[in-house]
Amino acid sequence: MTNNENRPEITVTIRENNLNKYIGKVVSEWACCDMIFTVYGANNELVYRIDGNCCQWGLYCNCPCQSCAKIIFNIQNARGENIGEINKVIFSVETRF
Repeated sequence: MTNNENRPEITVTIRENNLNKYIGKVVSEWACCDMIFTVYGANNELVYRIDGNCCQWGLYCNCPCQSCAKIIFNIQNARGENIGEINKVIFSVETRF
């Protein structure tokens, strides 16, 4: 992992008994081309890593076929085991923006 000192992050809280309770954060890791996000729990322990490869047709062109328009983000647990994926399908320019 890289130093995340100046990386964008989202703090996640839940409202409980009229108080905001910190439950974790999502950090956008630095990567030359890929999209990498790390998810941390309430004690700032690594919970998940979400990785989207930059070499996916759906990121760059409006392909008419579903397999080319799909963007896949792989989800790994803290041990580095693949546990699932997030799929986004883009069919046209209008749905990108």
